[in-house]
Amino acid sequence: MTGFIRALTVSGLWLTCAASALADSFFLRYDGDETFPEEEGWTRSSGNQPDGKVVRTLEDGIFRINSMESFDWDVYQLASPSLVPEPTELLRVDWRMRVLQQGATDVPDWFGEAGMYIRVNGYASFHLSPDSVSVRMPEYPDYQLLALEPGAWHTYSFLTNAQHYDLFVDGQVAFQSNHRESETPYPIILWGDTWSGGTGGSESEWDYVQVSIVPEPGGLLIGAVAVLAFPSTGRQGVIT
Repeated sequence: MTGFIRALTVSGLWLTCAASALADSFFLRYDGDETFPEEEGWTRSSGNQPDGKVVRTLEDGIFRINSMESFDWDVYQLASPSLVPEPTELLRVDWRMRVLQQGATDVPDWFGEAGMYIRVNGYASFHLSPDSVSVRMPEYPDYQLLALEPGAWHTYSFLTNAQHYDLFVDGQVAFQSNHRESETPYPIILWGDTWSGGTGGSESEWDYVQVSIVPEPGGLLIGAVAVLAFPSTGRQGVIT
């Protein structure tokens, strides 16, 4: 997907055509307004924890997951063959969130208990901590890390043609890589508290998570499209 990054200008004509094409494409958006994700098309999985160990709240349009008293995961997944883009399309996942706290203190600097996992053909798995986002790429032996303002809201846009992906954080290119190989080919997107074990849990807030199939913009900077479309507003691993 090297050809993704070409120019900073997005024409109104292309945006009009893209909006028309999206009418028949896959689209699912979750906003933390009045319902939990499992009421909006996502499937919840929360391990074998005792009742009440994970506290979930909806307040002021924000969905909060507090697993500080839990040693299990609490994740929301979408599995569908419709997530695989056609040759002239891209899978796009947008989300805005922040991590308020993380219980673990004796973990590597790349570790984040909150996360986003996207599998189409291969996969990408991002760790989200109060002050960083990290990913392991097949090109490098270790995790690659981007430092973030601690506890602040950040917007993310992930775009892939099922071979190569770009991740934008707050409108800037953060990571570009091929997908890591996966033995399980079925397409899935999974997010939330993605870790299980004795690491101490986390507390994260999610403004929205949006999944869509979009036309490949061919020569235009996808990050510019992401910025225009979504301006800012406000243990043993489950996935590896």
